Amino acid sequence: MVKIKWLFYTIMIFIILHLLLYLINISYGDDHNHIAGSYFCYQENTPISAIHDLENSKNNIPPTVLSYNTDGKYITVMQKPSIPQDVVYRIIRYPDYTETKIYYWIITVSNDSVIGPLCYIDFLTECQDRKISEELRF
Repeated sequence: MVKIKWLFYTIMIFIILHLLLYLINISYGDDHNHIAGSYFCYQENTPISAIHDLENSKNNIPPTVLSYNTDGKYITVMQKPSIPQDVVYRIIRYPDYTETKIYYWIITVSNDSVIGPLCYIDFLTECQDRKISEELRF
């Protein structure tokens, strides 16, 4: 009788654990894609909505991310900000903001430094200064 109870409890725990893992995968598995280091792109209603640093929320790039590139050392990001800004993100001052303007960001994965938002000319200058490859530029 004791063996039957033990077997029953073991099976129930096994089923509950698998159910929890399945629910976690449904909730978080499909909307986060790993980029590099601790950075993930978060997809909501657009192809790429935002980029999150899971270790430091101050490094998050808010919606809407249009495109990103990475070589594992750097992540370059093209963004058209959603205004008003979502309260989840820190307040970002966009230089010369207009509704149609595109901004650029450079993330150095090794030390979690984030440069941006930048206009395209400043983005290209930073890429040259940091010797970021042409493949990562937009």
